[in-house]
Amino acid sequence: MELRTEVTRVGNSLGLIIPSAMARKNGLAYRDRVIIKIVPVMEKSRFFGVAKSLPSGQSVKDDERRNWS
Repeated sequence: MELRTEVTRVGNSLGLIIPSAMARKNGLAYRDRVIIKIVPVMEKSRFFGVAKSLPSGQSVKDDERRNWS
């Protein structure tokens, strides 16, 4: 079973919601134990502005051309 879900707050802890249809499909019930593999998903919005401090592609090419001789 693979599921993309959002981490939610449950008291002082964090929790994951498994939709009931998916739980039924996989035979899960209240208090069943499961093993999960956590793979964080980077949201696109976290990348905006990251490359502003990097040189432009053209300036990198120009620098390399100057160093060819």
